[in-house]
Amino acid sequence: MANEENVRKPLAGDRKCRLMEIVPCKENAIPDGCDPLTRAVVVARREGEVLLVLDKAKHSWELPGGCIQGDESPRDCIIREFTEETGQDPWYLEFVGVYRLEFRLGSRVEYGALFESKFADLRLFVPSKNVAKLEVWNPARKMEGMEPIDRELALFVLKSTYH
Repeated sequence: MANEENVRKPLAGDRKCRLMEIVPCKENAIPDGCDPLTRAVVVARREGEVLLVLDKAKHSWELPGGCIQGDESPRDCIIREFTEETGQDPWYLEFVGVYRLEFRLGSRVEYGALFESKFADLRLFVPSKNVAKLEVWNPARKMEGMEPIDRELALFVLKSTYH
């Protein structure tokens, strides 16, 4: 990851959790110091739009994803989470890179895996324990209640700067 001088200003977030940087990399070449990966999210996109889920507990729009469990790989985690949260199967799943989160003004740092997927037509969605509904978001319009970190991750993938 970048040195401390380059990561002081967060890309997004608030006092509780801040996105400090996004580092494009290959799935088999994660930069030193980014272990362990504790979470994974996916930007499922279609023609410049992004699939979001409405988290029931937080009442906020987020990218599908969640915590990596046990010996689960980041890829296995995102396949599980995407299917559980959206009722869809991920199509074309590509590893984009890693992102760094800082919690409570530096008290804890975690790293996550960022994936990209594509979607076409959505199957019927049935609300789950954690997700109330799905929304297809066009970044040209403001999305009320969207998590700022998720917005920044989505915009990063949409800009395709990692290719």
